[in-house]
Amino acid sequence: MENNELEKRIYRIKQEMIRLLNALHTFEITDVISKTYNSNSLDVALRAEHIACTMRGIVLDSSSVSKLDFMHDVIEEHQIKIEQINEGLKIEFPCLLPKKKQHKTTKFITDPLFYAFSQYTAQHKIELYKQYVVCFVHCYNKRLPERRIRDYDNIEVKQVLDVITAFFMEDDTGKNCDIFHTTWIGEKDCTQVYIMQKEYFPQWLVSQKPGLLLG
Repeated sequence: MENNELEKRIYRIKQEMIRLLNALHTFEITDVISKTYNSNSLDVALRAEHIACTMRGIVLDSSSVSKLDFMHDVIEEHQIKIEQINEGLKIEFPCLLPKKKQHKTTKFITDPLFYAFSQYTAQHKIELYKQYVVCFVHCYNKRLPERRIRDYDNIEVKQVLDVITAFFMEDDTGKNCDIFHTTWIGEKDCTQVYIMQKEYFPQWLVSQKPGLLLG
């Protein structure tokens, strides 16, 4: 990357950071019961994610760091966890999925997920699920207002599901795949995704207790 172009991109990030600080100040002084609380919080989150994704691009375009090495560090920073459980597979990432139509892209989380899944499947033998259930567990911080809890049809899951399908499932058509959503209130915001054969789903559902998923 030419120095001139690098300077321009860094300048745009600095300007965006100023706007982020202003938005953060507005958010800080907004009462949680205010009608503008949701829009102000979303403004802060979107600006922060835009800065992060833009900075990723600068690092990859202007340095000798490979995307694979860089995304390995991003995965560590995001604390993305993938593990086998008795019923199937559990995936966890420390953020809630965005609202529909309010994110142009979920690249902030789908890029790290893609590389996390790549690493995991390279190290573990995976048999693609054929008849299965995908369970999205939306975990909300109990210290924040419960009105943050969204309707399931207002949560953007498609792009995340597409990445999961590419690595662990034959396809995500209704013929083979059932989708289940549930919400827990616990110690932190996060999203957990469980993938299992359909016959294991009733047993898994009965075994879940409030708070257990947030440990």
